[in-house]
Amino acid sequence: MSIFINNIKRIIRDKGNIITMILTPLIFIMFIMGNGNINKLNAAVIDKDNTSLSKMIVNMISSNVNLKDIKEEEISGKLLNEQIDYALVIDKGFTEKIIKGEDIKLKGYKIKETNISVPLNIYINSFVSSIKNIAKSCGGDSKKFYKALEYYEDGSFKAEFKPLGNRKRVLTYSSLGFVVMGMLIFSLTSSNLSLEDKRNKTFYRVFSAPISTKSYMFQNILSYYVLSIFQTIILFLFMIKVLGADFGPNIKSIFILFSAFSLVAVTLGFLISSISKDGRQAGAIISLVITPMCMLGGCFWPREIMPKFLIEISNFVPTTWVLKGAKKAFFSTGVWDIKYELIILLLFATVFFLLGIIKKADIDK
Repeated sequence: MSIFINNIKRIIRDKGNIITMILTPLIFIMFIMGNGNINKLNAAVIDKDNTSLSKMIVNMISSNVNLKDIKEEEISGKLLNEQIDYALVIDKGFTEKIIKGEDIKLKGYKIKETNISVPLNIYINSFVSSIKNIAKSCGGDSKKFYKALEYYEDGSFKAEFKPLGNRKRVLTYSSLGFVVMGMLIFSLTSSNLSLEDKRNKTFYRVFSAPISTKSYMFQNILSYYVLSIFQTIILFLFMIKVLGADFGPNIKSIFILFSAFSLVAVTLGFLISSISKDGRQAGAIISLVITPMCMLGGCFWPREIMPKFLIEISNFVPTTWVLKGAKKAFFSTGVWDIKYELIILLLFATVFFLLGIIKKADIDK
């Protein structure tokens, strides 16, 4: 296992590798984890109807959240920048249609990758359902409706809601995209050691010793994989012990998922080093691979905000599946719940490895 041990020593000795391995993802993680307010939900209501009923809805929401004053065209940007967690739009004519008994819904906006606004959404839907029933019983009579609404408001329909789980868990999930990015950068750049060995002729001197091509490749891949697992452990421990991250009820499943992704990252690096003539070409390919893969997979923002055709394309990159699996694992209790994502990640790793093997077939020539 001389190649395995030597690779690990070479990578650890290089300070640049330590920066890409630990420090770079930690900077982004600390920014995400330290930038969240874990108190009340931030919400906005745009009331275009301006009736007693719509004002009642606004007052009901404002008593439970930090209500922000924004314009309708600002909703997407505020949600994306995490300045608000939920936005509600009450269209003009909402009250009139309710009284007439029409089936109308309020427009609620949230980032689908988070669940902190779920209780508020349930609360609002429950209220709207109740006033629809009141309107039906009043037979379209607005005077009777508002009189019944007064009784309803003075009644016992009171509620308090809190974010499902807690906001810390949402911030933890958001930071995992940068863990994925760090794993890709480290695994792909480290795997180019074989290209460096070719350049300085070390690669050919290795084969003067009694070592086979298969053993050389296996030890290389194993060394990168072990270090990638070590990287994951260090980042997770820092997030938990220092930043107070909340990985939910089943951190073992998340770790297994990221261990599978480590294999994907390592085999992808193996493939890139196989098809590259030198380190400069490999570096160019890595730059072209990492950023689009992270963007499409949802490492930097939720996939749901992308156009539909990009969401469909994102199903063909492994970053999508590790983050989809992590989302499930955050609210599940067993590895079985993420079996589908694990299988897909292992398939990615198998394909990358086989493609790399095919290209390596001329290694002895």
